Amino acid sequence: MKTVVLTFCLLLTFSIANAEDEKLIPIHAFRRETAPEMVYTVDPEEVTRLKRTDGWEDRGVLGYGSPKDGKGLIKLQRAHRGRWHVFYTKAPEQLPKGTELEEFDVWVWEKPDEGLSPIFAASLPDWRDMIFSTEKDEIKKAIEDSWNAAKVKRTDHGVMFYLKPIKKNE
Repeated sequence: MKTVVLTFCLLLTFSIANAEDEKLIPIHAFRRETAPEMVYTVDPEEVTRLKRTDGWEDRGVLGYGSPKDGKGLIKLQRAHRGRWHVFYTKAPEQLPKGTELEEFDVWVWEKPDEGLSPIFAASLPDWRDMIFSTEKDEIKKAIEDSWNAAKVKRTDHGVMFYLKPIKKNE
């Protein structure tokens, strides 16, 4: 009897954990081939459109965020400035001229916790062309490449936030 109860409890725990994971939303990454711009989206229609648009490389899922606010979460905000996208976890009260916040409903974790992956970030000095990665070396390389190619010094933001990691089959 103890085995049956224990098995039931384990299955219930597994089902609840999976239900929680199903509520998470993937943050997709795309890179523009003609300019070194990265775009991140949570909108399935935008994912489909970018996959079909010449000049955009699908870089896969960066990780998973929450579709709603909660304890320990902060909103990842996406803004548009000209043809560039800008990302903030805390947008300045006074946005740079020509910058407009977009609808971007995803919350990310502000502090490390079990089961979360750190997301490192670097951008141009004015926050344009944000590059997110789970790999610190990838950020270091992006900073070096920008300097070597155009003598532009990217800002290294270190760990900007945390996400649930991608699933093994993605």
